[in-house]
Amino acid sequence: EAHHSTAKTWQNIINKYPNVYIIGLTATPCRLDGTPLGKIFDCLILGVTANWLIANNFISPYNYFAPSINVVTPEIKGSDFDASSITYKSKIYGDVNKYISDKKTIIYCPNIAFSMQMAEQVGGVHFDGNTPKHERERIINDFRTGKIKILCNVDLIGEGFDVPDCECVMLLRPTMSVALYIQQSMRCIRYVPNKVATIYDFVGNCYRH
Repeated sequence: EAHHSTAKTWQNIINKYPNVYIIGLTATPCRLDGTPLGKIFDCLILGVTANWLIANNFISPYNYFAPSINVVTPEIKGSDFDASSITYKSKIYGDVNKYISDKKTIIYCPNIAFSMQMAEQVGGVHFDGNTPKHERERIINDFRTGKIKILCNVDLIGEGFDVPDCECVMLLRPTMSVALYIQQSMRCIRYVPNKVATIYDFVGNCYRH
């Protein structure tokens, strides 16, 4: 996740070893705050395309559904949208229940209150950064083994979350961050033979980015 390398905690490590070579690996070489990664790295080496990865069975093909009438644009707070202002009763989302199936699904919500209400509506499980560590580990393990079919969260399981048989992602969290958008929307395309993933974008992130 080398796009974090301009953060102070990462800079502390980099500055401690000024004479070493640095190689950064990331699928999302961009930052919401606009800080250029060129301050740290001399060059960007592009990998293969997503189409190549699909053709060679490294990621799964997917269907992407995004009604254009649902492009959500909340007020801006800091460098991203103020997701805390989005209420569960907002009509922009329509009836998510229509799209719930028996597929192993991750739902990305705009805020904790919204996520808790969504979990109750769809029969899923909510967890967030305040959930005790041992409880988070149990929930993730239950999702891996299939005891839990639907996980509702805010920004908790984007980067590095690896559950290959997750088949579906629902985006209810609008964001100005292309990195966050890619990390969340693509969480269901880990490769499993014969899997075709499904992505529902209820907030128009694909049009925004």
